[in-house]
Amino acid sequence: MKVWTSVGSPPSKTIHYVLKKFSIEHEQGMKETFEARTEKYKKEVNAKGQIPVIEIEGGYKLTQSRAILAYLLTTFDKDNTLLPRDDPVQMAKVDELFDIQSTWLQSKCQTAMTEIAVNPFMKGADPPTEERKKELLEEVSAAFQILEDSFGEGKYFTGDDLTIADIQMYNQVLMYTRWIGADITTFEKVNGWFKLLAE
Repeated sequence: MKVWTSVGSPPSKTIHYVLKKFSIEHEQGMKETFEARTEKYKKEVNAKGQIPVIEIEGGYKLTQSRAILAYLLTTFDKDNTLLPRDDPVQMAKVDELFDIQSTWLQSKCQTAMTEIAVNPFMKGADPPTEERKKELLEEVSAAFQILEDSFGEGKYFTGDDLTIADIQMYNQVLMYTRWIGADITTFEKVNGWFKLLAE
């Protein structure tokens, strides 16, 4: 199996977690993230110029992290360790958490990511003023407060069993703490969950 991923991408980190956990043999398709923006990559791998991508049976190149994870877990996670396919309620919770992470949380934190991290480090733009940075991080904290309020009674977002959606959410939150300095220590449940997964 050939994979195209980036070390800084939360979905890529989740895919590599699965590859390692289930000892899936694979070959890395590229060495540097910028390769995904080349015309060669767009022509031969993914016309959208995005990562991650995996090459599966028949040479088909599967894109979109959710589809890739579903394929890997359906194929290699025979005991439903990370994807509770035999429990409709738990599967619904996993789907819900994926949607929260990939749409709602990302949209709430995207402006902060762009202004604090992406533009200064990748485009050479001036960083935001301290006043603007404080304003952006307050918006991020408001998003984490809603995550805190929606956290259930179990150890993980979906209950007492770890799921692939927790791994994906963890990698997203990790990015925000590292790249923009998001502080989650005031959110007891989210912070406890984060520390548990960090182990």
